[in-house]
Amino acid sequence: CLADHGLGPRDTTWILGRATTPEGDPIAGRRVSVLREAAPNDWQPIGDVFTTGSDGIFDFCSRLTRGTPVRIRITGAGAPPLELERTLDRQLTIVRATDPSGAP
Repeated sequence: CLADHGLGPRDTTWILGRATTPEGDPIAGRRVSVLREAAPNDWQPIGDVFTTGSDGIFDFCSRLTRGTPVRIRITGAGAPPLELERTLDRQLTIVRATDPSGAP
C-alpha cells in the first residue's frame, strides 16, 4: 500500500483474501475487483483489478473508511462470477472466497 498508493497503516483499510476450491485448494488466475455502492443498487468498481497468484491470494488497499460495505467480485476460468459482500469493520478484513463450482 505504501509503495503503490502512498498509504500508511493508519490511512487505509485492507482486504486480504484467498480464492479456493471447496476442498481448500488455491485457485490461480482469477480476476478480483472490489466495488462500493455509489448509489442505491449501483455498485461501482474502485481501484485496480487483481489476478490471484498460484497461492490464490489477492489483496486490496484503499482510503475506504471502516464501516464501508463492499462487494468483492471474482471472475475467470469460465466459472460463474462469485460475489461476496463484506463491511470493512476493521482495519484488516480477511476473506476466503470459495468457488462452489470447484473450477481450478
